[in-house]
Amino acid sequence: MPEFDQRSFRSALGRFATGVTIITARGADGRPVGVTANSFNSVSLDPPLVLWSLARTSSSLEAYESAEAFAIHILGIEQEHLSNRFATKGADKFEGMDVDHAGVPLLDGCAARFHCRKVQRHEVGDHILFIGEVVEFEACDGAPLLYVQGKYGEARRREAAELSYDLDAARLGKGAILNLFSHAYVRILGRVRAEFEAIGLQQAASIILGALAEGMTALPEIRQFAIERDYDFSPQEQQALVGEGLIAIEGGRVALLPKGHEAYGALLAALKTVEDHLVGECTPGELSEARHFLARIGNLDSDF
Repeated sequence: MPEFDQRSFRSALGRFATGVTIITARGADGRPVGVTANSFNSVSLDPPLVLWSLARTSSSLEAYESAEAFAIHILGIEQEHLSNRFATKGADKFEGMDVDHAGVPLLDGCAARFHCRKVQRHEVGDHILFIGEVVEFEACDGAPLLYVQGKYGEARRREAAELSYDLDAARLGKGAILNLFSHAYVRILGRVRAEFEAIGLQQAASIILGALAEGMTALPEIRQFAIERDYDFSPQEQQALVGEGLIAIEGGRVALLPKGHEAYGALLAALKTVEDHLVGECTPGELSEARHFLARIGNLDSDF
């Protein structure tokens, strides 16, 4: 079996937008604990059960293991700062906050809040899953904070649009430029991905290698380059490429390592294979016309 690609798996999971919650409890020593989590979900209405999970490596795990109750706070759109605060390791997360010093710590101003009695605990992979029975809850009208693809977002209710136009008249014909571009893009991208898989290189990694090969070194510049190509070069993705020995990051600068240079050479060879295949299917006249047309569409000042 091929090695499971955890980095790509994590990236795929990031496509699922979730809410952002803070889970609070009080440990056996009486001290309050709180963590930011997006693993919250409902389980049952009768009885009212919810769940969330915590990594085995969490420094707060022992406190949640000993706690008999916990509170789940669904954060509102204006509470991004709380999410960051409770996601920071080693900090006094409750410093300066007015919370109940007797029971489970409760935070105010949330989109919703659930006070739960812990009823089950399960060891699942590298996480511990907690199931709680909701004994009390409250909700407000504020919009919830979202998290998707490593960034915060906001939810907007979409109203059903009234279709007042002729669908048949609006459809593009098979010979329409946009349809032709779309089909050509899908075919070419399929060939490129096949070549990348053959050399064991992810498409996302190729974007970063390409940026570095073009002379980019500043991390913000490279992240913007990636975003423009629909890829978020998140800290997790950065560490993954560092772990593979392709790049090095120091002081906000990114460098291409020898293994990265080698991978980029293989990348160029793969792209050349696709290019040669495409050129081989066209006559010189067709290629000349295609180049001029694409250059004009892309507003490029090039001579061919």
